[in-house]
Amino acid sequence: MKKMYLVQYSVGDWDSYTVNIFVTDNQELAKLYVEKFRTKLKKWKDYYAKMFGIDSDLFCLEDYVQNKYYDRFCQIMNTNNAYYLKIELR
Repeated sequence: MKKMYLVQYSVGDWDSYTVNIFVTDNQELAKLYVEKFRTKLKKWKDYYAKMFGIDSDLFCLEDYVQNKYYDRFCQIMNTNNAYYLKIELR
């Protein structure tokens, strides 16, 4: 059986939804992508938290609905870390 690596990230408070990004046979590529994703996500969360002037653990507060970046802010704050899973092809 051939080993493959499925790269995905989760969304929601309880990791209730996962998004598949890509599949590769190169474990190093999967690791590098996950690290890059996590770095970029942290930067975006910090940026939007600073822009809204709140703690990055709080999100989607109704006071900010009038802001034109509110939807993007909620989307980023609901995104959790990426990871990869080892799968096997038959």
